[in-house]
Amino acid sequence: MAYKDDDALGGHFWKWFLGVGLLAVAGFVLIVLLIHGSWVRWGALGTLLFFFAVILVVAWFYDRRQVKDYEEL
Repeated sequence: MAYKDDDALGGHFWKWFLGVGLLAVAGFVLIVLLIHGSWVRWGALGTLLFFFAVILVVAWFYDRRQVKDYEEL
């Protein structure tokens, strides 16, 4: 008599898990390369200014999106 374990995770889950893990590693490598490249080119102050500028641009787009959502209410 074959035993069927209903609590086991299927192959679809493990493929998804592996794919998400690989994307996370690839994203981390890209971020490290970006930080390293900016550090080599502009030094510590330039790197900080660059990332503060990136964060400000992302925050600006996020804020504009939130204003549109609040206007619709």
